[in-house]
Amino acid sequence: MNKLFLIIFIILITITIFNICTYCYYENKDYSNIIDDIPDESYDFYTNLDAYRLGDGFNLTEKKQLWIPNIKNDICSYHFDTLENIVKKFKGTILSEYLIKANYKQKKYDILLEILNKRFLKSDQNKNIDKSNSVLIHIRLGDTTDKDCNGRCFMKKFYDNQNTIIQQDKDNLFNISKLMNISRYVTHHRYYHKIAKKLKKLGIINIYIICGAHIKLNNYKYSTYYLNEIIKIFESYDLKIYLKMAQHPDNDLLFSMNFNYFVPSHGMYSKLISDVNKKNNNNFIIIK
Repeated sequence: MNKLFLIIFIILITITIFNICTYCYYENKDYSNIIDDIPDESYDFYTNLDAYRLGDGFNLTEKKQLWIPNIKNDICSYHFDTLENIVKKFKGTILSEYLIKANYKQKKYDILLEILNKRFLKSDQNKNIDKSNSVLIHIRLGDTTDKDCNGRCFMKKFYDNQNTIIQQDKDNLFNISKLMNISRYVTHHRYYHKIAKKLKKLGIINIYIICGAHIKLNNYKYSTYYLNEIIKIFESYDLKIYLKMAQHPDNDLLFSMNFNYFVPSHGMYSKLISDVNKKNNNNFIIIK
């Protein structure tokens, strides 16, 4: 028994030392040569729809703490508004129609699918896309790469798959519940190589990328760099790219109904695209 305990103790100590050494290595790794080469010029990803949170509005409708009005009027509270105000402000949108018909209840798929199918039939997003050789990819960017996780945080995750954890509770550093992985929305570059290989095996030749930012920033240089690097990866596998950038979330959701293949990103909007299309299309396949 003592021998087994000793073995377990040694293994745990070894793992701990390894993790500490790994952390120290990447905390001190020099990314300045890459960062300095990123141009300040950037795409404009802004959709002009600060509080229009379509994914959250459907999946997290009943979480009242998410729908508190913006009283600070700062960049960190850009998206705070009541659902009632969102219905009024974005009258005629998919979310507005859904919230009214669902009586502010979440995940009423039958109601949402009825709305989507009616709109899709008469929408200009109803395209003649070859479903057999085309895939839709959603890339999360904007505030996640240019506000929450830029600079070293971005480099560590994109190139070395190392997360950055911060403590939100400044008064209690040991409050585990307030630890946040601010790099969670950035995806390691090797993931996209893996996706590209899967797409080639499926006979995919066309990639349609949707992306946008729902917060206005002075610059989107890390988002631009992120997107361009991902595109380079796909192009290295002779995949053709079609970019659909900074569109209305309603249009991108309707556009997703043209596809049988989808590569999601992180967050509730990608989850919404995945879930509604799985329920609406028996041939819909999510690739990860």
